[in-house]
Amino acid sequence: MSVTVAIPSILRQYTGDEGVVKIVLNGDIMYVDVCLSKLAERFPGVGQRLYDAQGNVAGYVHLFVDGKKVSAGDSLRDGDELVIMLAVAGG
Repeated sequence: MSVTVAIPSILRQYTGDEGVVKIVLNGDIMYVDVCLSKLAERFPGVGQRLYDAQGNVAGYVHLFVDGKKVSAGDSLRDGDELVIMLAVAGG
């Protein structure tokens, strides 16, 4: 099973400037949190930006599949595209 992950530009420094990454997992079902974990394993530095100090997906990380907001515990299907968006604040 594979899922395509759209990487926001701010995280591409950790993915070798790749904007789209394919994550492969054995099995029929993949969950968003497993996909993010595999992404963080493959690209050190990404995890530090996606997770808070308790190891949960940080509140400023927004995840979408097919235009719908999803959470870490939601399931993914083979061929889905997971889009990661980071809320940015400043002034």
